[in-house]
Amino acid sequence: MKFMATNAPSISPYDLQDIRKGRPETTDWERTISFSGGHVQKSIYLRDEHTCDKVNRLIEVLSILQNGVDGVQPIISFNFSSSVADKRKRRRVPPTLYIVTAFGVATERVERTDHLRCIVVFLLNMKVALNSLGITHRDLRLSNILRNSATNQLGLIDWDDSVKGLHNLPNADVAHLDPASHAPEMFVEGGTHDHTVDLWSIGWLMQKNITHADESLRSLMNEFMKPANQRPEVTATMIAMLETNV
Repeated sequence: MKFMATNAPSISPYDLQDIRKGRPETTDWERTISFSGGHVQKSIYLRDEHTCDKVNRLIEVLSILQNGVDGVQPIISFNFSSSVADKRKRRRVPPTLYIVTAFGVATERVERTDHLRCIVVFLLNMKVALNSLGITHRDLRLSNILRNSATNQLGLIDWDDSVKGLHNLPNADVAHLDPASHAPEMFVEGGTHDHTVDLWSIGWLMQKNITHADESLRSLMNEFMKPANQRPEVTATMIAMLETNV
């Protein structure tokens, strides 16, 4: 499944002065989801300067993915708008990033060993592709994998916490994530982490579905959930061995 950006509008630069004029209502961005004509639009509203770096990172990642990556949920367009006045509601709409994607069905549970194996193979192939682009997703979860109901192809979504970079990634910008489903080194105050946190999350996904994990999956799970400097590199051989049983 290729990333598509047909008729993608140009991205406007941030107007920090405009953000400073408004009174921040929260220290994080707000998100709304709407569905129309088989598409999903996510609207991310910036409430203060704290979120500017986060949205800048997201735009950078989306721009890289625009070149085409198998397994990324198709993104039709993404666009940034500055703050505008909403006369009907007598308020200002904060600066907003709009992302329109193709519709898919969220993966909510794993019911069989072959299903789990397919998901792990998909994520490992995604990991290889993202490593080649220098991108770390940082929020790999079952609910972030969509299935195209027409083709049964899987697609990875939710790039809000992704970042361009593989090493020395700051922990400060991921403190809001759930420590139970993310690598422990991400929550060391003042510390850093690297791209192998995605492997830990794949291991955690297998652990949560351990009843459907056979011996080879359990072995891989244990390897991925080791300390960061002991996690293995994802290789074509590793993926091929799993694919033979899919």
